[in-house]
Amino acid sequence: MSPSVSLPLADIATEIWLNCWSFCSTKDLRRLVLVCRVFRDICHPLLFQHQRFDAPGVTQPGWPSVARSLHRTTQRLAKLQDSPHALSVRSWSFGSTPSREYPSLEEMFPNVRNIKIVLQKYLHLETVLKSSLGAYSNLRSLYLFRVLIDDALRETLAGLPSLESLEIDWCPFSNLDGPLIPLKEFKMGVWWLTSSSPLPFNIVSPSALRTLTLIGDRSYALLHTFNSMEQQFPNLRIICIELHDVILGRFLKFLKLCPHLEELEITSFLTKLPTKPLSHRAIPRLRSFKGPRQLAAFFIAGRPVSTIELEGSTDAWEEWRIPAREIVSEIAEIANAAPGILSLTMNAMMRQIPDVSAAIATHWPNLQELRLVPRDVYVPPSPVGRVVLYDSDSESEEESDDGEDQIRVDERVDERVVEFSDSESLSSRSSSPEPPVQRVPGEYKFSEDSNPLPDVLISGYMYYTLQALRLTTPDSWDGPDKPETFSVEDEHRSILALERQLPTLRELDFGERRVWRLYRTVWTQISSGEKIASIHHSA
Repeated sequence: MSPSVSLPLADIATEIWLNCWSFCSTKDLRRLVLVCRVFRDICHPLLFQHQRFDAPGVTQPGWPSVARSLHRTTQRLAKLQDSPHALSVRSWSFGSTPSREYPSLEEMFPNVRNIKIVLQKYLHLETVLKSSLGAYSNLRSLYLFRVLIDDALRETLAGLPSLESLEIDWCPFSNLDGPLIPLKEFKMGVWWLTSSSPLPFNIVSPSALRTLTLIGDRSYALLHTFNSMEQQFPNLRIICIELHDVILGRFLKFLKLCPHLEELEITSFLTKLPTKPLSHRAIPRLRSFKGPRQLAAFFIAGRPVSTIELEGSTDAWEEWRIPAREIVSEIAEIANAAPGILSLTMNAMMRQIPDVSAAIATHWPNLQELRLVPRDVYVPPSPVGRVVLYDSDSESEEESDDGEDQIRVDERVDERVVEFSDSESLSSRSSSPEPPVQRVPGEYKFSEDSNPLPDVLISGYMYYTLQALRLTTPDSWDGPDKPETFSVEDEHRSILALERQLPTLRELDFGERRVWRLYRTVWTQISSGEKIASIHHSA
Protein backbone atom coordinates (compact mmCIF):
# COMPACT_ATOMS: atom_id res chain seq x y z
CA MET A 1 0.00 0.00 0.00
CA SER A 2 1.53 3.29 -1.06
CA PRO A 3 2.02 5.93 1.64
CA SER A 4 -0.39 8.86 1.69
CA VAL A 5 0.87 12.12 0.26
CA SER A 6 0.74 15.14 2.55
CA LEU A 7 0.06 18.30 0.57
CA PRO A 8 0.79 21.61 2.33
CA LEU A 9 -2.23 23.90 2.50
CA ALA A 10 -0.28 26.64 0.80
CA ASP A 11 0.21 24.44 -2.27
CA ILE A 12 -3.53 24.02 -2.90
CA ALA A 13 -4.81 26.46 -5.49
CA THR A 14 -6.81 29.39 -4.18
CA GLU A 15 -9.59 28.62 -6.67
CA ILE A 16 -10.16 25.25 -4.98
CA TRP A 17 -10.62 26.86 -1.59
CA LEU A 18 -12.94 29.48 -3.08
CA ASN A 19 -15.11 26.78 -4.63
CA CYS A 20 -15.23 24.99 -1.28
CA TRP A 21 -16.17 28.01 0.79
CA SER A 22 -18.21 30.25 -1.50
CA PHE A 23 -21.46 28.94 -0.02
CA CYS A 24 -20.36 28.91 3.62
CA SER A 25 -22.29 30.95 6.15
CA THR A 26 -20.77 34.08 7.65
CA LYS A 27 -20.37 32.26 10.95
CA ASP A 28 -18.38 29.45 9.32
CA LEU A 29 -16.17 31.89 7.43
CA ARG A 30 -15.31 33.71 10.65
CA ARG A 31 -14.18 30.41 12.13
CA LEU A 32 -12.08 29.57 9.07
CA VAL A 33 -10.33 32.93 9.28
CA LEU A 34 -8.86 31.86 12.63
CA VAL A 35 -7.36 28.59 11.34
CA CYS A 36 -4.23 29.92 9.66
CA ARG A 37 -2.86 32.77 7.58
CA VAL A 38 -3.69 31.04 4.27
CA PHE A 39 -7.31 30.53 5.27
CA ARG A 40 -7.53 34.09 6.55
CA ASP A 41 -6.28 35.55 3.26
CA ILE A 42 -8.83 33.50 1.30
CA CYS A 43 -11.85 33.89 3.58
CA HIS A 44 -11.54 37.57 4.37
CA PRO A 45 -12.68 38.65 0.88
CA LEU A 46 -15.60 36.20 1.09
CA LEU A 47 -16.64 37.69 4.43
CA PHE A 48 -17.00 41.16 2.92
CA GLN A 49 -18.32 40.10 -0.48
CA HIS A 50 -22.03 40.57 0.29
CA GLN A 51 -23.13 43.49 2.47
CA ARG A 52 -26.68 43.67 3.74
CA PHE A 53 -28.60 45.98 6.04
CA ASP A 54 -32.19 45.27 7.07
CA ALA A 55 -33.86 48.07 8.97
CA PRO A 56 -35.07 46.72 12.32
CA GLY A 57 -38.69 47.08 13.36
CA VAL A 58 -39.47 49.52 16.16
CA THR A 59 -41.56 48.86 19.27
CA GLN A 60 -42.28 51.26 22.10
CA PRO A 61 -40.15 49.49 24.74
CA GLY A 62 -37.44 48.46 22.27
CA TRP A 63 -36.72 51.71 20.42
CA PRO A 64 -33.46 52.50 22.34
CA SER A 65 -31.90 49.22 21.19
CA VAL A 66 -32.90 50.03 17.60
CA ALA A 67 -31.20 53.41 17.87
CA ARG A 68 -28.03 51.78 19.21
CA SER A 69 -28.09 49.17 16.43
CA LEU A 70 -28.36 51.89 13.77
CA HIS A 71 -25.47 53.75 15.38
CA ARG A 72 -23.24 50.65 15.38
CA THR A 73 -24.07 49.95 11.73
CA THR A 74 -23.11 53.53 10.83
CA GLN A 75 -19.75 53.12 12.55
CA ARG A 76 -19.14 49.83 10.76
CA LEU A 77 -19.88 51.43 7.39
CA ALA A 78 -17.52 54.31 8.09
CA LYS A 79 -14.71 51.86 8.90
CA LEU A 80 -15.42 49.62 5.93
CA GLN A 81 -15.10 52.37 3.33
CA ASP A 82 -11.60 53.24 4.58
CA SER A 83 -10.38 49.64 4.79
CA PRO A 84 -8.86 47.47 2.03
CA HIS A 85 -11.88 45.16 2.37
CA ALA A 86 -13.99 47.72 0.48
CA LEU A 87 -12.53 46.29 -2.73
CA SER A 88 -13.95 42.86 -1.84
CA VAL A 89 -17.57 44.07 -1.75
CA ARG A 90 -19.57 42.73 -4.71
CA SER A 91 -23.18 43.39 -3.66
CA TRP A 92 -25.02 45.77 -1.36
CA SER A 93 -28.61 45.44 -0.11
CA PHE A 94 -29.82 48.39 1.93
CA GLY A 95 -33.16 48.91 3.63
CA SER A 96 -36.25 46.84 4.33
CA THR A 97 -39.96 47.28 4.95
CA PRO A 98 -39.73 48.54 8.59
CA SER A 99 -37.80 51.61 7.40
CA ARG A 100 -41.05 52.84 5.79
CA GLU A 101 -42.38 53.39 9.31
CA TYR A 102 -39.51 55.56 10.54
CA PRO A 103 -40.87 58.96 9.35
CA SER A 104 -44.16 58.19 11.16
CA LEU A 105 -42.69 57.03 14.48
CA GLU A 106 -43.74 60.19 16.33
CA GLU A 107 -47.33 59.60 15.23
CA MET A 108 -47.15 55.89 16.06
CA PHE A 109 -45.67 56.48 19.53
CA PRO A 110 -46.84 59.96 20.65
CA ASN A 111 -46.05 59.20 24.30
CA VAL A 112 -42.35 58.48 23.64
CA ARG A 113 -40.57 61.81 23.82
CA ASN A 114 -37.27 60.93 22.09
CA ILE A 115 -38.56 58.47 19.51
CA LYS A 116 -37.37 60.78 16.70
CA ILE A 117 -33.80 59.72 17.55
CA VAL A 118 -34.44 56.49 15.61
CA LEU A 119 -35.25 58.44 12.44
CA GLN A 120 -32.22 60.68 12.92
CA LYS A 121 -29.93 57.67 13.31
CA TYR A 122 -31.40 56.05 10.21
CA LEU A 123 -31.02 59.20 8.08
CA HIS A 124 -27.41 59.51 9.25
CA LEU A 125 -26.80 55.89 8.29
CA GLU A 126 -28.30 56.53 4.86
CA THR A 127 -26.04 59.55 4.39
CA VAL A 128 -22.93 57.55 5.28
CA LEU A 129 -23.95 54.79 2.86
CA LYS A 130 -24.46 57.18 -0.05
CA SER A 131 -21.17 58.96 0.63
CA SER A 132 -19.26 55.67 0.87
CA LEU A 133 -20.60 53.90 -2.24
CA GLY A 134 -17.83 55.35 -4.37
CA ALA A 135 -15.27 53.34 -2.38
CA TYR A 136 -16.73 50.04 -3.62
CA SER A 137 -15.12 50.06 -7.04
CA ASN A 138 -15.84 46.34 -7.56
CA LEU A 139 -19.52 46.60 -6.62
CA ARG A 140 -21.68 44.72 -9.13
CA SER A 141 -25.15 44.58 -7.58
CA LEU A 142 -27.01 47.22 -5.55
CA TYR A 143 -30.48 47.17 -3.98
CA LEU A 144 -31.85 50.38 -2.44
CA PHE A 145 -35.10 50.56 -0.49
CA ARG A 146 -36.49 53.88 0.68
CA VAL A 147 -33.34 55.85 -0.03
CA LEU A 148 -33.49 59.39 -1.42
CA ILE A 149 -32.04 59.35 -4.94
CA ASP A 150 -30.45 62.79 -5.22
CA ASP A 151 -28.06 64.24 -7.78
CA ALA A 152 -24.95 63.31 -5.79
CA LEU A 153 -26.01 59.67 -5.49
CA ARG A 154 -26.78 59.44 -9.19
CA GLU A 155 -23.34 60.77 -10.03
CA THR A 156 -21.83 58.16 -7.71
CA LEU A 157 -23.81 55.33 -9.29
CA ALA A 158 -22.81 56.40 -12.79
CA GLY A 159 -19.16 56.38 -11.69
CA LEU A 160 -19.11 52.82 -10.33
CA PRO A 161 -17.13 50.96 -13.02
CA SER A 162 -18.32 47.43 -12.20
CA LEU A 163 -21.99 48.08 -11.38
CA GLU A 164 -24.20 45.77 -13.47
CA SER A 165 -27.45 45.37 -11.51
CA LEU A 166 -29.50 48.08 -9.79
CA GLU A 167 -32.84 47.65 -8.02
CA ILE A 168 -34.72 50.66 -6.66
CA ASP A 169 -37.94 50.37 -4.65
CA TRP A 170 -39.94 52.89 -2.63
CA CYS A 171 -37.31 55.51 -3.37
CA PRO A 172 -38.04 59.25 -3.76
CA PHE A 173 -36.21 61.16 -6.50
CA SER A 174 -35.14 64.77 -6.11
CA ASN A 175 -34.72 65.15 -9.87
CA LEU A 176 -35.62 63.02 -12.89
CA ASP A 177 -32.72 64.17 -15.04
CA GLY A 178 -29.23 62.84 -14.53
CA PRO A 179 -26.43 60.76 -16.04
CA LEU A 180 -27.23 57.45 -17.71
CA ILE A 181 -25.96 54.39 -15.83
CA PRO A 182 -24.60 51.56 -18.04
CA LEU A 183 -26.43 48.65 -16.40
CA LYS A 184 -27.11 45.09 -17.54
CA GLU A 185 -30.06 44.62 -15.19
CA PHE A 186 -32.41 47.33 -13.93
CA LYS A 187 -35.45 46.93 -11.68
CA MET A 188 -37.67 49.88 -10.81
CA GLY A 189 -40.33 49.57 -8.14
CA VAL A 190 -42.46 52.27 -6.51
CA TRP A 191 -40.99 55.78 -6.74
CA TRP A 192 -42.07 59.41 -6.48
CA LEU A 193 -40.72 62.94 -6.85
CA THR A 194 -39.91 65.19 -3.90
CA SER A 195 -40.29 68.27 -6.13
CA SER A 196 -41.57 69.10 -9.58
CA SER A 197 -39.24 68.01 -12.35
CA PRO A 198 -39.82 67.91 -16.10
CA LEU A 199 -39.30 64.83 -18.21
CA PRO A 200 -37.20 63.04 -19.44
CA PHE A 201 -36.47 60.45 -16.76
CA ASN A 202 -32.84 59.63 -17.50
CA ILE A 203 -31.40 56.82 -15.42
CA VAL A 204 -30.31 53.78 -17.46
CA SER A 205 -28.38 53.51 -20.72
CA PRO A 206 -30.02 51.52 -23.55
CA SER A 207 -26.77 50.10 -24.91
CA ALA A 208 -25.88 47.44 -22.31
CA LEU A 209 -29.27 46.69 -20.72
CA ARG A 210 -30.23 42.99 -20.83
CA THR A 211 -33.01 42.67 -18.21
CA LEU A 212 -35.66 45.29 -17.41
CA THR A 213 -38.24 44.99 -14.63
CA LEU A 214 -40.88 47.69 -14.07
CA ILE A 215 -43.30 47.48 -11.14
CA GLY A 216 -46.16 49.84 -10.31
CA ASP A 217 -48.29 52.16 -12.39
CA ARG A 218 -45.72 54.98 -12.66
CA SER A 219 -43.58 53.43 -15.37
CA TYR A 220 -44.96 55.88 -17.92
CA ALA A 221 -42.18 58.44 -17.26
CA LEU A 222 -39.41 55.94 -17.93
CA LEU A 223 -41.17 54.48 -21.00
CA HIS A 224 -41.72 58.01 -22.33
CA THR A 225 -37.99 58.67 -22.02
CA PHE A 226 -37.08 55.41 -23.75
CA ASN A 227 -39.41 56.21 -26.64
CA SER A 228 -38.16 59.79 -26.97
CA MET A 229 -34.56 58.56 -27.28
CA GLU A 230 -35.50 56.76 -30.51
CA GLN A 231 -32.55 54.51 -29.78
CA GLN A 232 -32.80 50.73 -29.91
CA PHE A 233 -32.02 48.44 -26.99
CA PRO A 234 -29.77 46.00 -28.87
CA ASN A 235 -28.97 43.72 -25.91
CA LEU A 236 -32.32 43.70 -24.11
CA ARG A 237 -33.43 40.07 -23.76
CA ILE A 238 -35.89 39.99 -20.82
CA ILE A 239 -38.74 42.30 -19.80
CA CYS A 240 -40.96 41.88 -16.75
CA ILE A 241 -43.61 44.57 -16.36
CA GLU A 242 -46.68 45.33 -14.30
CA LEU A 243 -48.80 46.52 -17.19
CA HIS A 244 -51.63 49.03 -16.71
CA ASP A 245 -54.07 50.67 -19.09
CA VAL A 246 -52.41 54.11 -18.75
CA ILE A 247 -49.02 52.86 -19.96
CA LEU A 248 -50.14 50.31 -22.57
CA GLY A 249 -49.67 52.64 -25.55
CA ARG A 250 -46.18 53.69 -24.50
CA PHE A 251 -45.20 50.12 -23.75
CA LEU A 252 -46.29 48.87 -27.19
CA LYS A 253 -44.28 51.66 -28.79
CA PHE A 254 -41.27 50.77 -26.64
CA LEU A 255 -41.41 47.14 -27.83
CA LYS A 256 -40.50 48.34 -31.33
CA LEU A 257 -37.12 49.35 -29.88
CA CYS A 258 -36.41 45.81 -28.62
CA PRO A 259 -35.46 43.78 -31.72
CA HIS A 260 -33.74 41.00 -29.76
CA LEU A 261 -36.18 40.53 -26.88
CA GLU A 262 -36.65 36.83 -26.08
CA GLU A 263 -38.66 36.71 -22.83
CA LEU A 264 -41.71 38.79 -21.88
CA GLU A 265 -43.51 38.55 -18.54
CA ILE A 266 -46.65 40.55 -17.69
CA THR A 267 -47.62 40.45 -14.02
CA SER A 268 -50.96 42.28 -14.10
CA PHE A 269 -54.31 42.36 -15.89
CA LEU A 270 -55.74 45.05 -18.16
CA THR A 271 -59.31 46.27 -17.97
CA LYS A 272 -59.32 46.91 -21.73
CA LEU A 273 -57.68 44.60 -24.24
CA PRO A 274 -55.74 45.99 -27.24
CA THR A 275 -57.89 46.43 -30.33
CA LYS A 276 -55.15 46.57 -32.99
CA PRO A 277 -52.59 43.83 -33.65
CA LEU A 278 -49.05 44.28 -32.39
CA SER A 279 -46.70 45.83 -34.93
CA HIS A 280 -44.66 43.30 -36.87
CA ARG A 281 -41.55 45.36 -36.02
CA ALA A 282 -42.01 44.74 -32.30
CA ILE A 283 -40.18 41.86 -30.55
CA PRO A 284 -39.72 39.70 -33.69
CA ARG A 285 -37.53 37.17 -31.80
CA LEU A 286 -39.78 36.55 -28.81
CA ARG A 287 -39.45 32.95 -27.58
CA SER A 288 -41.11 32.93 -24.15
CA PHE A 289 -44.28 34.56 -22.81
CA LYS A 290 -45.66 34.56 -19.28
CA GLY A 291 -48.80 36.46 -18.41
CA PRO A 292 -52.59 36.65 -18.57
CA ARG A 293 -54.28 34.13 -20.80
CA GLN A 294 -56.31 36.89 -22.45
CA LEU A 295 -53.17 38.76 -23.63
CA ALA A 296 -51.13 35.81 -24.85
CA ALA A 297 -52.38 35.67 -28.44
CA PHE A 298 -51.87 39.42 -28.89
CA PHE A 299 -48.19 39.39 -27.94
CA ILE A 300 -47.09 36.06 -29.43
CA ALA A 301 -48.82 36.18 -32.82
CA GLY A 302 -46.28 35.79 -35.60
CA ARG A 303 -43.37 35.33 -33.18
CA PRO A 304 -41.25 32.16 -32.79
CA VAL A 305 -42.58 31.49 -29.30
CA SER A 306 -41.95 27.99 -27.95
CA THR A 307 -42.63 28.48 -24.22
CA ILE A 308 -45.72 30.03 -22.63
CA GLU A 309 -47.03 30.27 -19.08
CA LEU A 310 -50.68 31.29 -18.89
CA GLU A 311 -52.23 32.91 -15.83
CA GLY A 312 -55.95 33.07 -15.10
CA SER A 313 -57.81 35.71 -13.16
CA THR A 314 -56.52 36.54 -9.69
CA ASP A 315 -60.11 36.21 -8.46
CA ALA A 316 -60.74 32.48 -7.98
CA TRP A 317 -64.52 32.93 -7.95
CA GLU A 318 -64.42 34.86 -11.21
CA GLU A 319 -62.25 32.16 -12.77
CA TRP A 320 -64.57 29.42 -11.51
CA ARG A 321 -67.56 31.04 -13.20
CA ILE A 322 -65.92 31.06 -16.63
CA PRO A 323 -67.40 28.28 -18.78
CA ALA A 324 -64.87 25.73 -19.94
CA ARG A 325 -65.80 26.35 -23.58
CA GLU A 326 -64.66 29.98 -23.22
CA ILE A 327 -61.22 28.90 -22.03
CA VAL A 328 -61.06 26.31 -24.81
CA SER A 329 -61.81 29.10 -27.29
CA GLU A 330 -58.95 31.19 -25.85
CA ILE A 331 -56.61 28.21 -26.14
CA ALA A 332 -57.58 27.82 -29.79
CA GLU A 333 -56.82 31.50 -30.38
CA ILE A 334 -53.42 31.15 -28.71
CA ALA A 335 -52.65 28.01 -30.73
CA ASN A 336 -53.55 29.82 -33.93
CA ALA A 337 -51.13 32.61 -32.97
CA ALA A 338 -48.31 30.24 -31.97
CA PRO A 339 -48.69 26.67 -33.25
CA GLY A 340 -45.11 25.70 -32.38
CA ILE A 341 -45.42 25.68 -28.58
CA LEU A 342 -43.19 23.03 -26.97
CA SER A 343 -43.52 23.94 -23.28
CA LEU A 344 -46.79 25.01 -21.64
CA THR A 345 -47.69 25.97 -18.07
CA MET A 346 -51.31 26.77 -17.31
CA ASN A 347 -53.46 27.55 -14.30
CA ALA A 348 -57.01 26.21 -14.48
CA MET A 349 -59.90 25.34 -12.22
CA MET A 350 -60.05 21.63 -11.52
CA ARG A 351 -63.46 21.29 -13.15
CA GLN A 352 -62.07 22.78 -16.38
CA ILE A 353 -58.97 20.61 -16.67
CA PRO A 354 -60.53 17.74 -18.71
CA ASP A 355 -61.69 20.14 -21.43
CA VAL A 356 -58.51 22.21 -21.19
CA SER A 357 -56.39 19.07 -21.43
CA ALA A 358 -58.25 17.90 -24.52
CA ALA A 359 -57.85 21.30 -26.18
CA ILE A 360 -54.11 21.39 -25.45
CA ALA A 361 -53.62 17.91 -26.90
CA THR A 362 -55.59 18.87 -30.01
CA HIS A 363 -53.87 22.16 -30.79
CA TRP A 364 -50.27 21.30 -29.81
CA PRO A 365 -49.70 17.68 -30.85
CA ASN A 366 -45.91 18.14 -30.58
CA LEU A 367 -45.94 19.50 -27.03
CA GLN A 368 -42.90 18.30 -25.07
CA GLU A 369 -43.38 19.77 -21.59
CA LEU A 370 -46.63 20.40 -19.72
CA ARG A 371 -47.31 21.78 -16.26
CA LEU A 372 -50.90 21.99 -15.03
CA VAL A 373 -51.55 24.04 -11.90
CA PRO A 374 -55.12 23.48 -10.65
CA ARG A 375 -57.02 26.02 -8.59
CA ASP A 376 -60.02 25.53 -6.36
CA VAL A 377 -62.96 27.35 -4.82
CA TYR A 378 -64.46 26.35 -1.50
CA VAL A 379 -68.02 26.83 -0.29
CA PRO A 380 -69.07 25.72 3.23
CA PRO A 381 -70.31 22.12 3.04
CA SER A 382 -73.98 21.29 3.02
CA PRO A 383 -75.45 18.88 5.60
CA VAL A 384 -75.42 16.15 2.99
CA GLY A 385 -71.84 16.94 2.02
CA ARG A 386 -72.21 15.92 -1.59
CA VAL A 387 -70.34 17.59 -4.44
CA VAL A 388 -72.00 18.26 -7.77
CA LEU A 389 -70.22 20.11 -10.58
CA TYR A 390 -71.69 20.41 -14.04
CA ASP A 391 -69.81 19.13 -17.05
CA SER A 392 -69.36 21.49 -19.99
CA ASP A 393 -71.38 19.07 -22.15
CA SER A 394 -74.49 19.83 -20.13
CA GLU A 395 -73.71 23.43 -19.15
CA SER A 396 -76.05 24.89 -21.73
CA GLU A 397 -79.01 23.23 -20.06
CA GLU A 398 -78.01 24.24 -16.54
CA GLU A 399 -76.92 27.84 -17.14
CA SER A 400 -79.10 30.84 -16.42
CA ASP A 401 -80.21 33.39 -18.98
CA ASP A 402 -77.08 35.51 -18.54
CA GLY A 403 -74.85 32.54 -19.36
CA GLU A 404 -73.20 32.24 -15.92
CA ASP A 405 -73.02 29.05 -13.90
CA GLN A 406 -75.33 28.87 -10.92
CA ILE A 407 -73.71 28.16 -7.56
CA ARG A 408 -76.05 26.85 -4.90
CA VAL A 409 -75.14 27.89 -1.37
CA ASP A 410 -75.80 24.39 -0.05
CA GLU A 411 -73.13 22.88 -2.29
CA ARG A 412 -69.53 22.21 -1.44
CA VAL A 413 -67.28 23.15 -4.35
CA ASP A 414 -63.97 21.43 -3.72
CA GLU A 415 -61.40 20.51 -6.37
CA ARG A 416 -59.63 17.99 -4.20
CA VAL A 417 -59.96 14.79 -6.21
CA VAL A 418 -61.59 13.95 -9.48
CA GLU A 419 -62.03 10.27 -10.27
CA PHE A 420 -62.95 9.55 -13.85
CA SER A 421 -60.32 7.17 -15.12
CA ASP A 422 -61.15 5.03 -18.14
CA SER A 423 -59.75 1.92 -16.55
CA GLU A 424 -58.74 2.49 -12.95
CA SER A 425 -58.30 5.14 -10.34
CA LEU A 426 -54.56 5.73 -10.10
CA SER A 427 -54.77 7.34 -6.69
CA SER A 428 -56.97 4.72 -5.06
CA ARG A 429 -55.42 3.49 -1.82
CA SER A 430 -57.91 0.71 -1.19
CA SER A 431 -56.37 -2.72 -0.76
CA SER A 432 -59.33 -4.50 -2.32
CA PRO A 433 -60.10 -3.90 -5.99
CA GLU A 434 -63.15 -1.76 -6.70
CA PRO A 435 -64.88 -0.99 -9.96
CA PRO A 436 -63.50 2.15 -11.60
CA VAL A 437 -65.41 5.39 -11.19
CA GLN A 438 -66.47 6.44 -14.66
CA ARG A 439 -67.10 9.96 -15.83
CA VAL A 440 -70.85 10.55 -15.66
CA PRO A 441 -72.18 13.21 -18.05
CA GLY A 442 -73.03 16.32 -16.10
CA GLU A 443 -71.45 15.22 -12.82
CA TYR A 444 -68.01 14.83 -11.23
CA LYS A 445 -67.54 12.81 -8.06
CA PHE A 446 -64.82 13.70 -5.57
CA SER A 447 -63.13 11.33 -3.14
CA GLU A 448 -61.51 12.34 0.12
CA ASP A 449 -57.80 11.69 0.16
CA SER A 450 -56.36 11.28 -3.32
CA ASN A 451 -54.53 13.56 -5.67
CA PRO A 452 -56.64 14.23 -8.77
CA LEU A 453 -54.28 15.11 -11.57
CA PRO A 454 -53.16 11.66 -12.79
CA ASP A 455 -56.78 10.56 -13.01
CA VAL A 456 -57.66 13.67 -14.98
CA LEU A 457 -54.88 13.13 -17.48
CA ILE A 458 -55.41 9.40 -17.81
CA SER A 459 -59.03 9.93 -18.80
CA GLY A 460 -58.32 9.85 -22.50
CA TYR A 461 -56.61 13.14 -23.34
CA MET A 462 -53.08 12.19 -24.35
CA TYR A 463 -50.03 14.17 -25.49
CA TYR A 464 -48.13 11.60 -27.51
CA THR A 465 -44.94 13.67 -27.82
CA LEU A 466 -44.79 14.88 -24.22
CA GLN A 467 -41.36 14.51 -22.64
CA ALA A 468 -41.85 16.24 -19.26
CA LEU A 469 -45.00 16.46 -17.15
CA ARG A 470 -45.29 18.53 -13.97
CA LEU A 471 -48.17 17.95 -11.56
CA THR A 472 -48.64 20.62 -8.91
CA THR A 473 -50.88 20.53 -5.85
CA PRO A 474 -52.63 23.88 -5.27
CA ASP A 475 -51.42 25.91 -2.29
CA SER A 476 -55.05 26.67 -1.44
CA TRP A 477 -55.64 23.05 -0.40
CA ASP A 478 -55.27 23.55 3.31
CA GLY A 479 -56.95 22.76 6.60
CA PRO A 480 -58.17 19.48 8.07
CA ASP A 481 -59.76 18.41 4.78
CA LYS A 482 -56.57 18.94 2.78
CA PRO A 483 -56.01 15.90 0.56
CA GLU A 484 -52.79 14.02 0.89
CA THR A 485 -50.01 14.77 -1.54
CA PHE A 486 -48.72 12.03 -3.79
CA SER A 487 -47.67 9.02 -1.77
CA VAL A 488 -44.94 6.69 -3.00
CA GLU A 489 -47.65 4.27 -4.15
CA ASP A 490 -49.39 7.09 -6.02
CA GLU A 491 -46.18 8.01 -7.77
CA HIS A 492 -45.44 4.42 -8.80
CA ARG A 493 -48.97 3.88 -10.13
CA SER A 494 -48.94 7.19 -11.98
CA ILE A 495 -45.58 6.52 -13.60
CA LEU A 496 -46.50 3.05 -14.82
CA ALA A 497 -49.89 4.19 -16.12
CA LEU A 498 -48.70 7.42 -17.73
CA GLU A 499 -45.67 5.89 -19.45
CA ARG A 500 -48.03 3.46 -21.15
CA GLN A 501 -50.10 6.30 -22.57
CA LEU A 502 -47.22 8.76 -23.12
CA PRO A 503 -44.47 6.77 -24.84
CA THR A 504 -42.06 9.74 -25.10
CA LEU A 505 -42.36 10.73 -21.42
CA ARG A 506 -38.93 11.05 -19.79
CA GLU A 507 -39.55 13.23 -16.71
CA LEU A 508 -42.42 13.35 -14.21
CA ASP A 509 -42.51 16.02 -11.47
CA PHE A 510 -44.90 15.49 -8.55
CA GLY A 511 -43.91 18.71 -6.77
CA GLU A 512 -42.05 19.16 -3.49
CA ARG A 513 -38.81 18.12 -5.23
CA ARG A 514 -40.22 14.69 -6.11
CA VAL A 515 -38.89 14.41 -9.65
CA TRP A 516 -38.61 11.10 -11.52
CA ARG A 517 -36.52 10.66 -14.66
CA LEU A 518 -36.30 7.75 -17.04
CA TYR A 519 -32.84 6.33 -17.70
CA ARG A 520 -33.14 3.62 -20.35
CA THR A 521 -35.57 1.19 -18.68
CA VAL A 522 -35.44 2.49 -15.09
CA TRP A 523 -37.29 5.39 -13.48
CA THR A 524 -35.10 7.12 -10.85
CA GLN A 525 -36.23 9.54 -8.16
CA ILE A 526 -33.67 12.36 -8.36
CA SER A 527 -33.38 13.38 -4.69
CA SER A 528 -33.59 9.94 -3.03
CA GLY A 529 -32.18 7.70 -5.76
CA GLU A 530 -35.20 5.37 -5.48
CA LYS A 531 -35.74 3.26 -8.60
CA ILE A 532 -38.59 1.40 -10.25
CA ALA A 533 -38.42 -0.61 -13.46
CA SER A 534 -40.29 0.64 -16.49
CA ILE A 535 -42.82 -1.87 -17.75
CA HIS A 536 -43.52 -0.16 -21.07
CA HIS A 537 -39.88 0.44 -22.04
CA SER A 538 -38.74 -3.00 -20.87
CA ALA A 539 -41.19 -4.80 -23.11
